[in-house]
Amino acid sequence: MILRLLQFFVTCESIFYISGSLHASKSLPQGRPSLNWDKYLLQPTFDESNRVKVVAAAGGTAFLHCKINHLADRAVTWIRKSDVQVLTVNSYTYTSDQRFSAHSSDDADEWVLKITSAQIDDSGGYECQVSTETKMSLTYELKVVVAQAEISGTREVYMNSGGDLDLRCTVPQITDPPEFILWYHQRTIINYSDRSGVRVTMNSARKTSRLFIKSARAADSGNYTCNIRKDKKIICVEML
Repeated sequence: MILRLLQFFVTCESIFYISGSLHASKSLPQGRPSLNWDKYLLQPTFDESNRVKVVAAAGGTAFLHCKINHLADRAVTWIRKSDVQVLTVNSYTYTSDQRFSAHSSDDADEWVLKITSAQIDDSGGYECQVSTETKMSLTYELKVVVAQAEISGTREVYMNSGGDLDLRCTVPQITDPPEFILWYHQRTIINYSDRSGVRVTMNSARKTSRLFIKSARAADSGNYTCNIRKDKKIICVEML
């Protein structure tokens, strides 16, 4: 009888240690992976950083970001509200329109609805749903517009030969930066020029592309075009 009581006591101690280790900072045995138990024990919530109003350029790609805290292994569904069409469940697409797809972040706490070749008709409400016992959803409003590129400054620039040419093109209306902005001199694309001193850089945070030409020369005179998909803006540069 004494042995049995002692054995029961040891077993209880072992159970208490495992249960307590979920919250205490005790090290696990070597080779056993560490688990983030919070994901499984806490109720999921939508992250406050989610932008629910998104403006995208027609012809470009629209992204709706849905980040969920403590998601664990729960499924995430994207629904188009106008016709209650299920678009995606996790990475599976449930619509015949292959422009729609969903992609997760490395830690799988964010599911992004991606709409390629966005059209004006894609504007409207979308819903990010999480598979919980009670309905958990977040509504997004997408607006697809014909984006207008803008070149900073005046339409005509006069400068001395040998000076540095510095032009900036921005697309202020859209939420996410465009996939690319092309620069042309007359009809020749500049982005991939191997000429020394010519640089095209993109500042995604500001949705701005910068064209810089060091020690511009007479041959650099002419029209410069900033082009995003169908929209373009032109500036004329004259070397004196």
